[in-house]
Amino acid sequence: MILSKLLKASCILLLVMAGHTVKAQGAKPRLLFDDQVRGNKPPDFSALKSGDFTKINDAYNKTLDAAFQLDQSYDFELRFWQLPLMTSSHQAFVLRYQNKAWAARRFQAYRITDKGVEFVEKPVNQQKLKRLWQLLQQEKLLSLPNYESIRPLIVKYQIDTTTLETSGSIGLQMDGILYVFELKTPTAKRSYQYGNPERMQKEYPNIETLCHAVILVRLIDKYMRE
Repeated sequence: MILSKLLKASCILLLVMAGHTVKAQGAKPRLLFDDQVRGNKPPDFSALKSGDFTKINDAYNKTLDAAFQLDQSYDFELRFWQLPLMTSSHQAFVLRYQNKAWAARRFQAYRITDKGVEFVEKPVNQQKLKRLWQLLQQEKLLSLPNYESIRPLIVKYQIDTTTLETSGSIGLQMDGILYVFELKTPTAKRSYQYGNPERMQKEYPNIETLCHAVILVRLIDKYMRE
């Protein structure tokens, strides 16, 4: 019980920090990405191990690669997809480390033709990507397990008071947004996805993996709005 309360409290604190500015007494508000990252130590991608890689975005990825000439020579790439299930307003955030520097691009679907979805590129702040990477790494971006791994933890059990038999059901939310994380280096690649993590985390606040998933989504979404 004590551990459960501690997990819930730490999760709430992390979510608050990811969603708000920080303000010391008597000081101006400091935005989440304003902290400077000290040192020139190169980023470590060793936590990324090869695993399952979804093909859900194959067509979208090929479209982006061809339309915007995204080459494949990089040390690391994150493609973060926001895929609303009820609309076609899909978008991708591509974060890359190449030639000892970070760069990011953002693409948004704007129309559907008989040839498929067409994307348009949106501006992205390039000045604070090192800090963004630091925050993403803290939230286990490279090693976070897939949603499937926590399915046994989101079962709701009920007891039939007449037969005294138990039954379990998994709560699924199918009307929100699917978030897909695609991670690649020259030697490893994996992907994982979460559907409606915000809603799931509120319903199951003691699952730490959901906390990390929500914060990762919030961090990237917040950065895209910088």
